[in-house]
Amino acid sequence: MIGVIVQARCESTRFPNKIIQKFKDTTFIEILLRRVRLCKKIDKIIVATSNDKRNQKLIEILKKNNIKYFIGSKNNVLERYYLAAKKFKLKTIIRLTGDNPLIDPFLIDQFVNDFNENNIDYLADSTPPTYPDGMDIEVFNYKSLHKIYLSSSNAYEKEHVTTKLIKSSFFKKKIKKFYIDQSFIRLTVDEKKDLKPINNILNYFYPKID
Repeated sequence: MIGVIVQARCESTRFPNKIIQKFKDTTFIEILLRRVRLCKKIDKIIVATSNDKRNQKLIEILKKNNIKYFIGSKNNVLERYYLAAKKFKLKTIIRLTGDNPLIDPFLIDQFVNDFNENNIDYLADSTPPTYPDGMDIEVFNYKSLHKIYLSSSNAYEKEHVTTKLIKSSFFKKKIKKFYIDQSFIRLTVDEKKDLKPINNILNYFYPKID
């Protein structure tokens, strides 16, 4: 079972409610999920959010769109991922974050193919990044997630899900690189100033925002 787990929350300190900002009448998280639904290589889509009451608006949006979700720890995001993957019986996990509404579904499928063909534990497009900021994709197997869940002890490792996967020499890893460095392009929503370029792009392609 191959599943996308989108890490999403409304209680961001820099830009609260950034994932439920709207382009016309559609929230950014809905745009992201609409794009992910175009993937041909995944079986399930799950949004993993925290038990903070400020996420209730997000949960209502997910229910309206018939999207599976998991509510877990606010600070132990690693545990949230592990328990979500366990609950939905995932063997391969694609990790996305809710602040990247323009994520490329075809790129996700390419990553899944690459992950399977290379028989690895972890695949990502960062460290160092070459894809645009906002195209962040990580793929790993449940077995490796289980191992880092049991062995991660400090707060940083628990907050940043794949830290131990990246740093440990135990796991077989690959970094996927774009043929030219496009990491200077910003396609994410982390601050209010990011709204303008994202809205400009969506307006350009409207009504085909998926």
